[in-house]
Amino acid sequence: LSVFLAFLAIGAVISGPISDIFGRSPIFIAGFTLYLAATVLCALAPNIETLIAGRMLQAIGGCVSLSLTRAIIRDLHGAKTSAAMIGAVTMGMAVVPMISPGLGGLLDEAFGWKSVFWFFFAIGGLMLWLVYVDLGETAQKSSKSLIGQFKEYPELLRSPRFWGYSLAAAFCSGSFFAYLGGAPLMKNKVFGMGPSELGFYFGGPAIGFFL
Repeated sequence: LSVFLAFLAIGAVISGPISDIFGRSPIFIAGFTLYLAATVLCALAPNIETLIAGRMLQAIGGCVSLSLTRAIIRDLHGAKTSAAMIGAVTMGMAVVPMISPGLGGLLDEAFGWKSVFWFFFAIGGLMLWLVYVDLGETAQKSSKSLIGQFKEYPELLRSPRFWGYSLAAAFCSGSFFAYLGGAPLMKNKVFGMGPSELGFYFGGPAIGFFL
């Protein structure tokens, strides 16, 4: 989980500037293709090291859905409309942690843990198809190089407004992911819950996040 989240964060920072140069759609398609290949690697992993490597590649491929969805909203809408739409997207994303752990637990108990990754593969394939047939290019390609864009980061890091928004999101998400990392061990070892029961209890914090 730690490796996945670390590379998800790194990929999200890098994928945005890259998509400014090459366009949103090609980066989306490349990211989802890598995600699908990494998911197969996870499902077929013969040992924990291969599984961790697959999870790392999954995060790098999947990070596009985290960063570029927001970028596309900003491409298409003004500041006020973007804020409302990003709020709606975030609320929708809160639904996933409410239902996915329970569903994953049921798949684990019925078919084994590898079935969860095959489910990921099916959903990822559907998303890749949807992006391919429906997502037109929304970005005006940037004239700045990747290094040129990174050189603007110090200006961003000096902005109090940036730090206000970033820290609010970091503390909120950080506490949630700390729970996600520690709760499975506690619920399994201390409370003796099975995978599906544990998964359904995961929905509690996500409901609060949704509200």
